[in-house]
Amino acid sequence: MINSIKSLIFLGSLISVVLGLTSCSSVDKQQYEVTTLQSVGNALLTLADDKRQLGQYKEALVYYQESEKYALKRNDKYGFGLSQLKRAAVYLKLNEVEKAKELMDAVAQIEQFEPVGLKNSLLYVKAQYQQYLGNTDIALEHLSTLQKAFKNEPEKRIFYQFVSWVYDNSSVPVTTIATGYNVLAELKSEGRLYNIEIFSYAVFQYGKYLTAQNNELAEPILIDAIAHFSMLEQSNKIADCYLLLSDFFAQQNQPEKSQYYQQQAKRITELKVI
Repeated sequence: MINSIKSLIFLGSLISVVLGLTSCSSVDKQQYEVTTLQSVGNALLTLADDKRQLGQYKEALVYYQESEKYALKRNDKYGFGLSQLKRAAVYLKLNEVEKAKELMDAVAQIEQFEPVGLKNSLLYVKAQYQQYLGNTDIALEHLSTLQKAFKNEPEKRIFYQFVSWVYDNSSVPVTTIATGYNVLAELKSEGRLYNIEIFSYAVFQYGKYLTAQNNELAEPILIDAIAHFSMLEQSNKIADCYLLLSDFFAQQNQPEKSQYYQQQAKRITELKVI
């Protein structure tokens, strides 16, 4: 009897050990990464992007620089370099070209010694830089390279087509631009557009072009643009689109409509929010 009890105790212990080992082997893989600095840095980068899209460039620069501090503390060279490139693009808009060039060179050095995947982003800023200097041919060459690099990614390829077209309307057929716009609009409606800024750029530039051409498509495109920028709460772009609509209806000899849209733009521009 005693031997039977001992046997049962031993068997129970053995089963417990086996079950314990089995349980240990099924535990989820442990995560050791700490992301506190990354989370703060990404939040600052998002705030900077928001300010940039609103045209509040000075504020954007402050947030970009703060995000870079957090990226450096974490040794996140990709996040650090990306913020620097965005800051370089802002400096170009502020006509501070030397500061832009310094940041571009700094990112180029990172890519030379510690490649982090910013080669294409750097090339895009280089295109902006060359366009700023008046070297449109060189800018278009950079953009052509980017279109080839993303030939299998419609969203990015179409974006670089749009930028090329804005730099020189003759560089891309307007039919290609119209088709590209429709593709982006469809991707957005299906929730498959990865970067909403791409659609923002496309819808505004396309609407601006159609207005200049006094094309009847300008009205529906600009109305879509206003709805889009309203969704993003980008009041500066809403006002810009209302002004384009005002210009369009002035060309259409519809002064009342033109004045109405001009008033809408003025009301938004002059509005002070507490």
